[in-house]
Amino acid sequence: MATPNDEEMGEEERPHDGGRVTIDRPIYDELQIEEHFHPLGYQRLKIKLPEPIRSHIIPPRSLNEWKEFLLVRLPILRWLWQYVPSLLFGDIVSGVTVGIMHIPQGMAYAVLADVPPVYGLYVSFFCPLIYAIFGTSRQISIGTFAVICLMVGDATSRYVHANPSLCEFNGTNGTGTLDVVDCPAALDVIFTITFATGLIMVVFGVFQLGFISIFLSDALVSGYTTGAAVHVFSSQLRHIIGLPSSAVMVEPGTFSLPKKWCKVLIEVFNGNIVWAAVIISVLCIAFLILIKIVNKQLLKIKLYRKLPVPIPSQLILVIVVTAINALFDLDDKYDVPIVGEIPKGLPPLSTPKIDIFFSVLTDAFTIAVVSYSVSVSLSKVFAAKHGYLIHANQEFLAHGFANLAGSFFSCFVCSGSLSRSVIQDVTGGNTQLVSFISSMILLFVLLWVAPLFQRLPTAVLAATIVVALYGMFKQCKDIYKYYKLCIPDMLVWIVVFLATVLLGADYGLVVGIQFSLLLIIVRIILPKTAVLGKVENTEIYRNQMYFRNVHQVPGVVIFRFIAPLCYTNASVFKSRLASQSGVNPARCDLAVRPKGCLELAEGQVRKRLLKVRQYRHRRLTDEEEDNGSEVVTETVTNHIQEDVETNILQSTDQPLHTIVLDMGAVSFIDSTGAKTILHVVTRYADCSIQVLLAATNKSNREMLLRSGFMDQFGKEWLFPTIEDAVKFAAGGNKVTSDPENDLVDNSSTEAFLLHETNDSMHDAETEDMINETSL
Repeated sequence: MATPNDEEMGEEERPHDGGRVTIDRPIYDELQIEEHFHPLGYQRLKIKLPEPIRSHIIPPRSLNEWKEFLLVRLPILRWLWQYVPSLLFGDIVSGVTVGIMHIPQGMAYAVLADVPPVYGLYVSFFCPLIYAIFGTSRQISIGTFAVICLMVGDATSRYVHANPSLCEFNGTNGTGTLDVVDCPAALDVIFTITFATGLIMVVFGVFQLGFISIFLSDALVSGYTTGAAVHVFSSQLRHIIGLPSSAVMVEPGTFSLPKKWCKVLIEVFNGNIVWAAVIISVLCIAFLILIKIVNKQLLKIKLYRKLPVPIPSQLILVIVVTAINALFDLDDKYDVPIVGEIPKGLPPLSTPKIDIFFSVLTDAFTIAVVSYSVSVSLSKVFAAKHGYLIHANQEFLAHGFANLAGSFFSCFVCSGSLSRSVIQDVTGGNTQLVSFISSMILLFVLLWVAPLFQRLPTAVLAATIVVALYGMFKQCKDIYKYYKLCIPDMLVWIVVFLATVLLGADYGLVVGIQFSLLLIIVRIILPKTAVLGKVENTEIYRNQMYFRNVHQVPGVVIFRFIAPLCYTNASVFKSRLASQSGVNPARCDLAVRPKGCLELAEGQVRKRLLKVRQYRHRRLTDEEEDNGSEVVTETVTNHIQEDVETNILQSTDQPLHTIVLDMGAVSFIDSTGAKTILHVVTRYADCSIQVLLAATNKSNREMLLRSGFMDQFGKEWLFPTIEDAVKFAAGGNKVTSDPENDLVDNSSTEAFLLHETNDSMHDAETEDMINETSL
């Protein structure tokens, strides 16, 4: 279609100076496209085992296949083979820096998991080694993570509370954790949870289920981690004010956080706090915030940018406060809680308990999904920054192997850490050699340095955690961001946050996923629709409500349905089509219309409508053999005739003769959707209105083929573009139809229409109910 000449278009009207679009071709329908361009044809869906899963089951057969298999499953071989010496300096600096960060964070986050601080060092030493072999991210730092540690601690606490005979609670060890010295069953629960989490991840990786993270949207993850941060902060509050665990202990479950806050406030009002611990906490928090500000200012110095190693404020704080406590005996004089005994040496071997495996499987599944989602989200950010790819399913395997192996070496569940990963990136980390170097730092600490931290006040670890939560609490600003971008995402954030805070970390995630899926279902059930008009002097069609110079094509309604067409919204599709086209086919039947009404349709349109009626007659004849027929009364006939005369007949100037269904925004059609289209085509044919389909994708055409639509009516009802359908409806090239279908026996048609009247009455009542509900 040619656009107006340049002379006829003003400067302001000219849309673009870069070129012009001219279209000059015949009108095509799908039948003509197949005849001219010979497509490959329609194929039924073949159900077979996906190739990625088969690659795990069927071993490689040739040397090249073995080589590719090893490079994919052991990414360390690829980056070691491509390693260049110029990357070594950055990896060493980054490895030392991240290793130093692991020491205070590992000890602090271990308390969240209800284990002594040394177990956090075990995780920081062992898990990064396994991930470095199987992982595909080059910048992520694997180890302890606050949210995951909290979830592990909550799951352990729930199991122990449900089985009180396993161990007893007390706060005599100064850490406020379960007394694992007298209750090894608590550690067994943690190691079993870690084993189950790793096994679930490996199974997901083998069966290529990396897509499961798509159910956790950015809004859901943001709201969930922010809610979990509230739990983390609340768990450290007693350490900041020096309260024993028995003073604030509540039974885990829903609304446990408000109960815990009430107990903390009661203890504060009663004066049962250790002021020395409060002072230490406040000073430590102020010191960490100050150093964080200094590190940001140092990044502005050009010379410092060449080697941006941050000041290790957390390690400095741990060393200084431990030394001060050792010199002045703050723990003895002022009852300041301390870390306590830290064993020296490598992680001891541990054995997960199979007898409690199924009891913790649900918690392990939740932890696995959250751990994987957080880690992969971080990995994708750094991969996009540095220009490489992350293999989501291989990440499942890497995290799974790290947790599986770690469960036998006294480790709890590991995950990626945002703070350490950022430091690993900015300090020049290029490969996972950083993890090997940081693990060597942890090995040195475990063998010789760890016992020196026995007199470290727990208030220091609490201050470290509280300051680290600043980044998570900043996510509260996302509410305003999602308010501007997408209201449903804002609702997801708020619902997930409140559910996590009030119901707990485990229920919060479940509620968040369910609410997100509910919003998706609502969007499908109540889709957006539009009536399109044609932009002047173009072949472009836009919503008439939002664009100027857009006009409806005379005698044609172009209806766009912006959603999948399935059983959940089939009735809405028919209702919206009836209301926006101005024709309700449930109140329009040729049996009760004036005799000459069929003559409103002429030529090819009339042939198409006759073809539809012939199909409906054949269908009714088949049904009569089984069900029989009924006679329509004169009263019903008169009632429908009044509706036809008042609501259906169009103006004599431009009567509606064609409805074009824009199927370009319909992603898929199920069997009910295909039946709905068939119903719409046949019903509107009774009103002498032909219904054409435009821009139908291949999968939807296959569904229409399987449903019998094309067998009954042919492919000439489908057009590749809206313009083709509109040009055809407006009197363009005609598609020849089957001659034997051009004529229908009048007596059989009349008999068929009598039986269809009862169906019309039923459909009319249904459509009225739908319209009233929509209003």
